[in-house]
Amino acid sequence: MQLRVIWVLIVVLLFSQLIYWLIDRGDTGKNVVDTLDRIDEVLDIQNHTDEKIRIQDDKLIYQGYKLDSLKISYAAFLVKYNQKMDSLDLALEQMQFAMDRMNERLTQKDKQLEEGIENITDLFETYKRKTNRDLRQIKNDIKSAFEQVAELQFFDKRVPDKYLLDEEEVLEQEQSAN
Repeated sequence: MQLRVIWVLIVVLLFSQLIYWLIDRGDTGKNVVDTLDRIDEVLDIQNHTDEKIRIQDDKLIYQGYKLDSLKISYAAFLVKYNQKMDSLDLALEQMQFAMDRMNERLTQKDKQLEEGIENITDLFETYKRKTNRDLRQIKNDIKSAFEQVAELQFFDKRVPDKYLLDEEEVLEQEQSAN
């Protein structure tokens, strides 16, 4: 019984396969051609895509080389820049040191000049006071000399050609002369 059931199933399967093959046989050839055409199209698209990917990969590799060369150039530039900055910093420090020294010298010379001006001012003030004192002394001497000259003139008037007049006689002569 089991054997019969198995045989019936096998026959039904074979019969269904035969019917499927007979019914679907005409479309299968056309489907194979369509499938082959589609496979060719897909292969063309895939080849085209692979070509674009290869070109992009080549561009990326070139950009990588270019980036590496730029890194090397930048590193060399950075070394030169740092050296120049160091030398510039050194030059600026030397200039600052020279300016500080010059500032100190100028400050010292300014102080010396101020002291010299103060000394000259003091000397001038001293000379001015001495000159004023001498001038007052000379004025006093001139005054006393004028007084002495006036006394001598008065005395000269007292003495006529032949004899000496007293004060009253001189005063009388002056009044008569006026």
